[in-house]
Amino acid sequence: MIVRDYVRNYQTNEEFVKVKEKNGNIKGIATIELFDAKTNDLIIEAKSHNIIYDWVYQFLRALQWKMFAHGLPNREPNPDQEKFDDIYYVYYGNHYPNLGMIGYDVYLTNSPIEEAELDYDITTYDESIYIGEVIYNGRAAYSATSESYVNDNRVHAVFNFDKNTANGTFNTILWLYDTNPDCFPDFVYRNVVPSDPNGYRIELVDDYLYVLNKAGILFKFTKDGTKIEEINNTNLVAGGTHPVGFASDGVFLYGLDYDGKFIKTDKNGIAVETPKYIGISTDAATGYGLCFDRGYLYAIDSSAMLYKISTSGILLEGPTNSGAQAGYYGVGIASDGAAFYMTYDDVTVIKVSKNGRIMGRFYLDYDSSLNHAPYPIVFDGRNIYSIRNYSGCLDKYSRYYHWWIARTVLPRPITITSNQTMRIVYDFIRV
Repeated sequence: MIVRDYVRNYQTNEEFVKVKEKNGNIKGIATIELFDAKTNDLIIEAKSHNIIYDWVYQFLRALQWKMFAHGLPNREPNPDQEKFDDIYYVYYGNHYPNLGMIGYDVYLTNSPIEEAELDYDITTYDESIYIGEVIYNGRAAYSATSESYVNDNRVHAVFNFDKNTANGTFNTILWLYDTNPDCFPDFVYRNVVPSDPNGYRIELVDDYLYVLNKAGILFKFTKDGTKIEEINNTNLVAGGTHPVGFASDGVFLYGLDYDGKFIKTDKNGIAVETPKYIGISTDAATGYGLCFDRGYLYAIDSSAMLYKISTSGILLEGPTNSGAQAGYYGVGIASDGAAFYMTYDDVTVIKVSKNGRIMGRFYLDYDSSLNHAPYPIVFDGRNIYSIRNYSGCLDKYSRYYHWWIARTVLPRPITITSNQTMRIVYDFIRV
């Protein structure tokens, strides 16, 4: 199907048109209108057919259109529900129809990319590219008048913006619930280690996963959770609440305790140098996260401060602000070679560039109420592996799942000023 998108300026009589092909059994169309706040004259009109993501089609096939448009079925009626075909549907808020789940948040952004699809790879994700510079985020003023409606074939939602609600240039509208994507494990290998309230650390060594506990016991696994070996009586014993920060360069294992004790061992956890203190310390109840990246070790403390350490145990830099947030149970850290990934107690992973720029936040499938220990992660170049200390399960993640229902990309950017109001009309049509 060939569609025609445009941006039309009624003051200059200019029109920019982009013709493109759109396929699929759901069509999304956004119409944006800018008005003079004093005269209400129409200044700019833009129309764009949206990117509807594959998972939306899957969702509609699973729950059907009517549930999508009106809400989810519920057994008992209440003021937030309405009856369709003898089934009561619960609305998501404000006693109004669900509006195809687009009535949550609207983000107006200026993104450097156009219609590129997401690859769902956490290692390539950068919110400055996929989201861009945000000029407005929040709930648009959903019009509860007869302007907005839902039926068996269409969701028609009208959102009104007063002057000064959003000012700036934008080329993208995100229809979404949250900008932070979720990560769900592709595989969960159950009960690979005992449940341990003190938590674990995890590292990749020679394509095997090494899991370390507070007592210094090393568990060696294949990537599918098959136990190869259990090594007791190592020198990687922690003095704090949780295991020592744990990393490897592929030749040696490294540990960093809460009091700055630096331990360098062979692959069996036996010290190859006398442990030494490197002059830093953090809370004993949290400890350090530790990772290896391009010839150096990087440690992160309970205040999310970052330290650069040589493999011989010399403090080279730090403390510096990592860009992450402090975690009550400590912060874990991993690297994919290009960016750091930092975890803390509310199950969020923060992706941070080497110069401290936040590139994204991801929610992991982890019960923080049962955590009470750092949530360790490690990369193998594409996948993330982690250990749930409360269940002893090994998780493997390979992708993220964003909360965007659809994405409107305008043919060219438009600018809204403080002297203008705006109306966005969103149509989500089953064709």
